[in-house]
Amino acid sequence: MIEKVKEQMYNPLADPAELQKEMRETVLKISREKDFKNTIKKRADAYRERYKNDNGEYYLVKGDTYFFLNRARSISEGYNAKQLFPAVIYYSSRILPLSLIQTAYYLPLIFAVLTCIIIFFLAAKLFDYWAGFFAGFILAVHPIFLDAASLGYADTQIMNVFFSALIVWLFVLVIDSDKRNKQIIYGLLLLVSVYLFKLTWANYHYILFIIGASLIAYLIFKQIKSKSSKKWILISAEIIGAVILGLYFLATNAIETILLKLGFKTAFYYPDGLAYVQELDSLTLTVFISKIDAFLLLISIFGAAYSIYTIWKKPNLKPVFLVLWFVILCVLSFFADRLLYFLILPVSILAAYFLSLVFQYIIKFPKIIHLRTPRKILEPIAAVILILIISVSVSAEIKKSSQGLSHRLMDDSIADISKTILIKTKGDAVVNAWWDLGYLYSYYARRKVIADGGSMDHPNVYWFAKALTEKNEAKAVKILKMIDCDKARNKLMPANCSIPDSVVIISDHMIKRNPVVLKTAGWDFRLAELYEKIKDLNSVDAIEIIKEKYPSEDADEIYNNMMQYSEELPESKITIATKECTKKDNSVLCGSLTLDLNQSKLLYGVNDEYSFKYITEDEIIENDAGSDKIIFIYYEGPRIRYAAVDSDFANSLLVRLYFLEARDLKHFELLDKAFYAYAKKIKAFWVKWNISEKQSLNKTAVELNKTSNKEE
Repeated sequence: MIEKVKEQMYNPLADPAELQKEMRETVLKISREKDFKNTIKKRADAYRERYKNDNGEYYLVKGDTYFFLNRARSISEGYNAKQLFPAVIYYSSRILPLSLIQTAYYLPLIFAVLTCIIIFFLAAKLFDYWAGFFAGFILAVHPIFLDAASLGYADTQIMNVFFSALIVWLFVLVIDSDKRNKQIIYGLLLLVSVYLFKLTWANYHYILFIIGASLIAYLIFKQIKSKSSKKWILISAEIIGAVILGLYFLATNAIETILLKLGFKTAFYYPDGLAYVQELDSLTLTVFISKIDAFLLLISIFGAAYSIYTIWKKPNLKPVFLVLWFVILCVLSFFADRLLYFLILPVSILAAYFLSLVFQYIIKFPKIIHLRTPRKILEPIAAVILILIISVSVSAEIKKSSQGLSHRLMDDSIADISKTILIKTKGDAVVNAWWDLGYLYSYYARRKVIADGGSMDHPNVYWFAKALTEKNEAKAVKILKMIDCDKARNKLMPANCSIPDSVVIISDHMIKRNPVVLKTAGWDFRLAELYEKIKDLNSVDAIEIIKEKYPSEDADEIYNNMMQYSEELPESKITIATKECTKKDNSVLCGSLTLDLNQSKLLYGVNDEYSFKYITEDEIIENDAGSDKIIFIYYEGPRIRYAAVDSDFANSLLVRLYFLEARDLKHFELLDKAFYAYAKKIKAFWVKWNISEKQSLNKTAVELNKTSNKEE
């Protein structure tokens, strides 16, 4: 029955209004069936099973988690992880009665609980008990924090948030302690925490920058409020110190990640894969407010405003730091989505501060109107009311962020394909797969991958995209051989390079993301090289520079292309329909499409004929009707699926591997495939190097690129 609903979800050629109507009717019909609840339960159980390994343990979520799991496993094999988080996973698994992957699965929850406890004590130290209570609750239920604390999300995000909270708490304890011994102890713990944070995240010094900025701001404000005749000399010295501190952090890589979206940055003029990473996306004001939650953001601003009022009355380092912590992260979060994980800490504390003030007013209100109500009754009632308001406010965003399991990259399909690669290939084999699943194949297949989440801007990503969009098989093989020989950085490829085993992996996950592949493959190296030089010049000066660099090229055309450059992805060239096909006698019905096998015609409705390729286990039946799209009808086990592909992209390597399974290719052979329900549809192919080729294998990367551009 679930399939019946899914069938109505999308037809690449149908009218959206009609689809919605059909889907509503299907849902109503299904909900009336007697075994509806049992069917839903069975489907849900089957869905969950796809995210468990053979031992019944849940896979980790997202891709980077397997980088740390791989490092943790390497410790057990005698290697040095050189990072804190993998060591925590490994040594925790030695202490706890859990396997390595189970330990990694539950660790985010443990650090989340510890972070909430720290925030409770921090807010209580800054204000009062109720501020601590509300701060801990706000943090615990906030969607951003819940994402970082998700079971199986064994990434450094939650540890980064944990150490940020811990360092701030220890910093407050140091400046608030009136005894020298306590200050020394807290100071030493603070230094240890900073060092551990350094082992966790490269940009750990962001919190030190905020602490330093707050110290300078506090000293400047204190001097302004003082009556000393030398105050302006001291203020000037402190401003100079602030400038030096800022320049230092700009000179290091502390703010490099934060500012990625501000410039046109590439690695060796290759596509910047970081531009496709959602957590590094810049935010609009509307999205920012939505993610933080409008109500919590508003009351945190009220809390910050009241803190500024207290600072004006009496300078104090703690509220100065808190306000700057909030303001600096608010500003920086617009440039990188991932910084919201850190912003939620001061938001929780300042919002809790305001709520604690409201709470105190509610408690005092009965006395104002001369009512005798016991404080023991008023306090829990007021607390419950405020908690309910917070819960209602964040509930919509929690529901939105928890819908589906799209972030679960790992499933049984990847595990099975990886197992095949592990068994059938040699230890030095190379896996050619898109970078976002690189860590997963590296962990489960134990083979080298051409790119992963740590090398998404490596030239291999560009060249792999180039190979996948290539229509000439021989050229695609040359590119793959160049990648697998690890000579992608514009160096000559040795003719005698021989990789024992090479595997190319294609999946529906990649097919659905084909605009990203197209964007990467269509990279313009001239644009990347010249953009920084001419982006601020007028057209005349810019064109002169282009002419000097490329005298034989059309400078005006290059300039116009550069000015029209967009970070938007191109339109998709492949659309897989969720609706399945059914075969009746000599006809195949795919929604509104009808394939007549006797006449070899595919009709949409009555008169509109489409080009098609019908792929069975034994043969490929096709007909070119001259349409702008070609309909691929193919089998996934017993199911018949179909997809619409732009005709100018139908002969690309990506399409011929996924839909035709390399049957019309000489250099590729199907190794294995997996197409479970509720999991990725993955196909792995051998790359056969030993077939004689007419062209020399010694072409450089630049020559291949030029040839490809001319042919296109």
